[in-house]
Amino acid sequence: MKRIVTAALLAVFMFMLLPAQETTAETETESMKRPSPFRGFLRDAGQIWTYPLHIKAKDIAWLVAIAGTTTILIANDEGIYREIKRIQADNAWIDRSSPVLSAMCEGYPFAVGGLFLAHGLILRDPKSLDTGALALQAMVHSFLVVQVVKHLSGRQRPSWDGQDVWHGPYGFGRRYSEGFAKYDAFFSGHTVTIWSLATVLAHQYRGWVGPIAYATAALAGMATVTEDLHWVSDVLVGAAIGYAIGRLVCLNRRRDLRILPQIGPNRIGIGVSYAF
Repeated sequence: MKRIVTAALLAVFMFMLLPAQETTAETETESMKRPSPFRGFLRDAGQIWTYPLHIKAKDIAWLVAIAGTTTILIANDEGIYREIKRIQADNAWIDRSSPVLSAMCEGYPFAVGGLFLAHGLILRDPKSLDTGALALQAMVHSFLVVQVVKHLSGRQRPSWDGQDVWHGPYGFGRRYSEGFAKYDAFFSGHTVTIWSLATVLAHQYRGWVGPIAYATAALAGMATVTEDLHWVSDVLVGAAIGYAIGRLVCLNRRRDLRILPQIGPNRIGIGVSYAF
C-alpha cells in the first residue's frame, strides 16, 4: 500500500509539471528533425569519470567544504544516528512518513523520468522529451558512480548493528554472499538518484518547481537514515554528487543549443541549431 501511495504521489507531481502543448503539423515536423534526446551520453560519462584530472579553480572551495563537512559527519555519524533514532522514537509521525519518503527513492525516480519521456514522445512535446531524457541519463550516470564507490568503500549500513565500520575493497565480493547491508552504505544510492532527478526538474522548469523538487529530495534522503539504510554523511555525499551530475548533464545540453540571429535580404529571424 505504501508503494502504491508513493507512486501515485510522484505521478501527480510529475503531471503537475507538464506544460500544455498544442500539436500542429509544424511542431510535429520540427520535433522529428530534432537530434536524439540521448545525445552526449558518452561525452558526459567521460567528463564525470575524468573530473579529478580537470578540476577547475572555482570548484575547489565547494569541494573542500563538502569534504570537510563529510569528514566531520563521518566522525560523528554514530552519535548523530542514535540521536535521530531517539527523536524518531518520540514522534510517531516520523515512523508513518519515513517509509513513504524513503520509498520515493526506490525506482520511482526512473519511472518519473520515463513518464516525462513517454509524454514527450506521444504528445510531441520537446521540453518534456528532453526532461525525461536528461533525467534518465543523469540517474544512470549516478547509479554507475555510486556502485563503484560502494564496492570500494564497503561501509556497513546502520541496520547491521548500529556501528560504523568500513571494510573497504575487502567487501567487494562478500556483499553478494554475506548481504548488502554489511558493505553497501557509502554513499547513498537512494539520495543520489532522487537528487539527480530533482536537479534536472529544477533546471528544466523554473519557478516553484526547483524548491519543491529539492525539498522532496532532501526529505527522502533523510528518510533513509530513519529507515536505517544510511548514515547522514552518506546522504550528504549522495545529494552533492546527484546535484553535480544532474547539473553537468543539463548544462552540457544547454551548450549544445545555439540560438543566433539571422539577417537576410528579405527576412530577419532567429536560427536554432544543436551541436551533437
